[in-house]
Amino acid sequence: MIIYSLALQVISVIDIPGIGKTAAKTICDEMKINTQGDKKLEEAKKTLYLKGFYDGVMVIGPHTGKKVFHCAGLVMHQ
Repeated sequence: MIIYSLALQVISVIDIPGIGKTAAKTICDEMKINTQGDKKLEEAKKTLYLKGFYDGVMVIGPHTGKKVFHCAGLVMHQ
């Protein structure tokens, strides 16, 4: 079996206080998640979605500097 790995550049969209701009990478490193099938992935996703939505700040685009929960409705209507 041959496994290929690509080095991907992370693009920051949201900054989550206490976690940072690369939240997915940070939480996977902290929780030692290495595969898509890891059972801890669901817990990590819930944590990031909750913190990202209520505490996250946009770092790119026309809503830079605004809280994510304030921008959610605005972005849907654009």
